Amino acid sequence: MKSRASISLAVIAALTLWLTACGGGSPSPTPNGPISVAFVSVPATSLPASSTAPLAVVVNNDINDAGASWTVTCGSQACGTFNPAATPSNSPTTYTTPSAIPTGNVVTITATSVADSTKSVSAKITITTAPPSPLADGSYVFHLAGEDAGGSSPYYLAGVFTVNHGGISGGEQDYVDSANGATDTLIASRCSLGTTNSGNIQITLATGDPNVGVNGVETLHGTRVSSSRLLIAEFDTSASASGSLDLQTSKSAPSGGYAFNLSGLDGNAEANALVMGGILDITGNSISLNNSVLDYNDGGSVGQKQSFSSGVVSAPDSFGRITITLTPSPESRAPEFGLSGYIVGANRIELVEDLNDALNGTLGGTALGQGSKTGTFTPSVVMGTTYVFTAIGADVNGLATFAGGFALNADGTLGGWVQPWPDHPFIPIRADSSWSTETHLGFEYAVLLVDPSYRPPPTMDVEPTQGGSVVQVTIVKGTGTPTFAPTKPLKFSGYDWSLRTIASDRGGTNNLYDPDNAWTDSSGALHMRITKKSGRWVCAQLALNRSLGYGTYVLVIRDVSHLQPAEVLSMYTFDEWHGDEYYREMDLEISRWGDVANKNNAQYGIQPFYIPGNVFPFKAMPGTLTYSMRWEPGRADFETVRGASSFHGGAVVAQHEFTSGVPSPGQEKVKLEFYVVASDKYPLQKDDEVVLDKFEYLP
Repeated sequence: MKSRASISLAVIAALTLWLTACGGGSPSPTPNGPISVAFVSVPATSLPASSTAPLAVVVNNDINDAGASWTVTCGSQACGTFNPAATPSNSPTTYTTPSAIPTGNVVTITATSVADSTKSVSAKITITTAPPSPLADGSYVFHLAGEDAGGSSPYYLAGVFTVNHGGISGGEQDYVDSANGATDTLIASRCSLGTTNSGNIQITLATGDPNVGVNGVETLHGTRVSSSRLLIAEFDTSASASGSLDLQTSKSAPSGGYAFNLSGLDGNAEANALVMGGILDITGNSISLNNSVLDYNDGGSVGQKQSFSSGVVSAPDSFGRITITLTPSPESRAPEFGLSGYIVGANRIELVEDLNDALNGTLGGTALGQGSKTGTFTPSVVMGTTYVFTAIGADVNGLATFAGGFALNADGTLGGWVQPWPDHPFIPIRADSSWSTETHLGFEYAVLLVDPSYRPPPTMDVEPTQGGSVVQVTIVKGTGTPTFAPTKPLKFSGYDWSLRTIASDRGGTNNLYDPDNAWTDSSGALHMRITKKSGRWVCAQLALNRSLGYGTYVLVIRDVSHLQPAEVLSMYTFDEWHGDEYYREMDLEISRWGDVANKNNAQYGIQPFYIPGNVFPFKAMPGTLTYSMRWEPGRADFETVRGASSFHGGAVVAQHEFTSGVPSPGQEKVKLEFYVVASDKYPLQKDDEVVLDKFEYLP
């Protein structure tokens, strides 16, 4: 049975009795010499402002062990403090330097014998400017998930600490593993912040609880994501765990709907992997039973859309800690369970299942606020968006970790990328059940556990299902803050462009990109090429540095009749951050798409291409052609004419008008790209080059 309690400290006093015989007495001790005072170790010659240092002295020949009293003087009124101000011989005190540098920069600390005030020892300490604190003042909520040392048990921890003048002034935490669970108050005097030699932030948290950390002390290392967020890992011998630390923006009582998830083990003697999730609609100190729901998977025993009989939510304490006690309905067959939660802000609570409850599990997770959308979600709210996912849990073979992505299409189907790349999609699993891979960056990921006979298609429009060669399918969200890859600048037709430097799977294969594959000549024409390096095709892409919005886009392209079937030359609009509007993508594409028999070698299109009428194929004639797109509200007119002209003077090769699904302007930018499309039948055979004479925009 797991022991769960709040830790308190008890002091046991030992009584020593001196016994004397009747009619007699014991003589008073006689000193061996005069009293003297000396430091146990030489104090530091300098200390930063607002820092602490332990100090101790030995008082020799102090027969009554009266000890020493501590004082400090300087050229200012505030010179620092001691705690305690008097100590027995060879016992430490903590000196806290002043928060401001005193006049003259120097303080003099003195330890004076209590028994003989004429005997003392002194040292001078220079007070220096305090280094910047690794964390700004404020309260920080942290959470960790991992395993105890040796992998003996899952381990979850969440808590909060307050930073004040560069030090930790207080806090509390909750943790749980298969043997113990507790709420601990942090011992501020033994907590600290610092910086490692590698530049990471080191956080030391002392709890006084011998069941967590190393003798009650946890050591965390953090890498800064932003001024308010760290990614953290436990760096001591007690556990292997990782998580995050976030600036607490609110301690207000939660209200409204929260989507939550928990993962770990149930409380059975032979524990099963358990995951739980659902919605908690919090109203005051209870939950709304009508708008709250629970799903769970307990070692393969599944409950979906289960209700609760009751739910109680405590008021936040001074650190923003709450407790949540939940009783699922009898029909759910799920036991009552209790959670400790730490409020990060109005939309996030970190959770640990460490209260005394009927479940007695080992779980940790997160609750995310739904805000004003609680109870109003419909399929249309979540469709038309790309999602990234991660998941940690277990399958029939043991521990399993998954990551992937999918697009939830507007018609209810699911689309996504086959990763890591369509031409080599399999990731080997190591002997310790771990795996790693590079992959296409997205916002959600799907991972399939398959046997070697499985052969995935290059793209998928619907979610793969379990069965046959597919042993397991998992779809999870990704984490972290998106960052932009480095680019190289280029000037073309009077506009500033950025050249792509990282790989992409546009076209269904893993293409590399090199900024040296695009340049302008002395006439101002843009050259783009595809080259082969170390057995890999290397392509070219440039993106306009700003959005232009409604207007006419014109591109003059020299003869491309030499293009191989597996090559694509494209001008298109693309908005990285609006998958809900199909990235505002409108395309002009010149390609046979890997099929030499294709009579059409070009097309106009508006995403999504699977909607009938959103693609218009045509045959682009040899020679220089001018392509244009006139974009207006609710309308996009494409036209191709012979020769180099910004207007309609040349003979028309093709034209088409789109009036359905045309996006509105946002953050879209024009991209020009020359790349390789996957083709088993007609793969690319040789390097190639295209020339674009001019790009023009007319409002």
